[in-house]
Amino acid sequence: MDEGTPRRFFLIAPSRSGSTMLSERLHSHPDVICFGEVLNGNGSLWHPAPVPDGMREGDPHGSDIAGFLDTEVWPWHARVTGAVGLKILETDYMRLYSELGAYLSANPDIGAIFLRRENLLERFVSAQVAVDTGVWAVGDARARPDVGLVTIDPEILAGYFRTEGLQRLAVRRHFEGRRVHEVTYEALVDGPAAEDAGLCRFLGVKDRPLSHRNVQMRHRPLAERVANYAELTQAFTDTPFAGFFQ
Repeated sequence: MDEGTPRRFFLIAPSRSGSTMLSERLHSHPDVICFGEVLNGNGSLWHPAPVPDGMREGDPHGSDIAGFLDTEVWPWHARVTGAVGLKILETDYMRLYSELGAYLSANPDIGAIFLRRENLLERFVSAQVAVDTGVWAVGDARARPDVGLVTIDPEILAGYFRTEGLQRLAVRRHFEGRRVHEVTYEALVDGPAAEDAGLCRFLGVKDRPLSHRNVQMRHRPLAERVANYAELTQAFTDTPFAGFFQ
């Protein structure tokens, strides 16, 4: 493996951006272990299901993030020849901002994969549907929730468009001068083979096709999922956000 290639990494993304799909794809590589949101939820530490054999469940270290990472996450590197990482949403990263910043300062080898979704309207609608249905991911197209049209307040949407990305800028400050890899949801869906190759190079592992189990929640155009789509399209005409409307 080339010197400087990150053997430890964070997969960082906003919610509803395909992070479950990407973490599954990374974990499908035989030389990579990618945990889910092990630093998620009201200050507690929990592990994704299924938990790999030998990893303790529950809250083994309380709020000791550094101890948890050093004893429960990174040691899994011994089981693979490539890389070990974990997924963390931007909101959870910000909740642990000071702790993670201090930890990264002491561990300059840790790199990052940044995932984002270019179409913020798609992301907004996806989040609203997930909240309304309580379904955040599905592994079978037949399990997609049956939802009606959603109605979106133009002012709320405008505020979302304007402020989205502020958390990402704050998180990126912790990774200045480090090796990072950029991925978009759209590129991952439209050209997974090319994205897989880039990810493998970044992690220093053999290039091979990756796979995932979960399926896209959406299966209809935005115009068929948003009740006031025409109103929104008109409201955002001649704005920087017009391109989000198909």
